[in-house]
Amino acid sequence: MPPTRRRSGLSSSGLDSVIPAAAPAGEQPPAAGQDQPKNASTPAAEKPRTVKFGGYIDTEVAEQVRDALSALGGSWTTGALMEEALTREVERLAAEHNGGTPFPPRAEERLRTGPRIK
Repeated sequence: MPPTRRRSGLSSSGLDSVIPAAAPAGEQPPAAGQDQPKNASTPAAEKPRTVKFGGYIDTEVAEQVRDALSALGGSWTTGALMEEALTREVERLAAEHNGGTPFPPRAEERLRTGPRIK
């Protein structure tokens, strides 16, 4: 096992020997059992399972979400709640506006941005 490096921002713990050290900035560690060139592009079929996704929401809604997650005692995460809610809402919108079929793929990669909610 390679020597462990201390992770910046975290104090040393008993988990240091089982948590791999972070790769240097700009480098992605290769997937287990795969040798890939450093500049290989990722095919569309190999997109990551999860992505960072978000926006701004009203502070009262955010507090209600935090309260609900706290009351659920760790059985839900913010991401799981968001994914479930967004999936249900997109299905509802498709039923209401698109005859129940999924919406077609968007023409442009980036979505239009709007003003912050105040």
